[in-house]
Amino acid sequence: MMQEIILAWEQSRGIRLSPGQAKSMIDYADELFLRSKQFNLTGFKTRKEILENLVFGSIDPLLGMNVPRGTLFADIGTGSGIPGIPLGIYYEGLRGILMDSNEKKMGFVGSVIEMLQLENLSVMPGRIEDRAHEGSLRERFNLVLSRALGNTYLVVELAAPLLAMGGYLYVYANETQRDIPALVVRHAGELGLEIAGEEGRISLGIDTAGFLFIKKGDTDAKYPRRFAVIKREAQKCM
Repeated sequence: MMQEIILAWEQSRGIRLSPGQAKSMIDYADELFLRSKQFNLTGFKTRKEILENLVFGSIDPLLGMNVPRGTLFADIGTGSGIPGIPLGIYYEGLRGILMDSNEKKMGFVGSVIEMLQLENLSVMPGRIEDRAHEGSLRERFNLVLSRALGNTYLVVELAAPLLAMGGYLYVYANETQRDIPALVVRHAGELGLEIAGEEGRISLGIDTAGFLFIKKGDTDAKYPRRFAVIKREAQKCM
């Protein structure tokens, strides 16, 4: 059944996975399903839901992504490995660091990466607002991704210090750029980020859904601030 679901997805998208990629997606969905209750990994109840919503749902908006081989991305607030693991399976030429403060979930993600032999991925436990002040990580990434970390105001502040100049932040969302709150746009500007225009989306090969920012200016060393401070400010967008 799972193989049939994968085949239908391939046909609908006009793509072809290798047998190894298809197996890795199925094995990952199986692990999420089997260990979900132990680690509170997902609210989806079936393997099919996990495969379609979490695995395919992580890849679909970036299905046509055009970036150089070896591009380094950060998945902030990865939780159960979303979107980092599906992207690492599909884009074997990407390198990714998956970050989250939940050590149990990070343990799960690390075990899956090892099981699937995804040598292009690694995990980094810890609070992102602390990690982003580390010199070895600051302005290191060409691409930062966030699927379920929280309010976009919060995401832009945590992501901006990690991005190299000219790098992109992609926030998974059902809305489009026009739906980004004005307060978020203004704060992004304070952090050195701009909303990427149509040219940016086309050149990167990213779907029209979701929010895409580009790093155009320096991010002040004071950012990111303490989580409680960012969260309080983020509530003004709600």
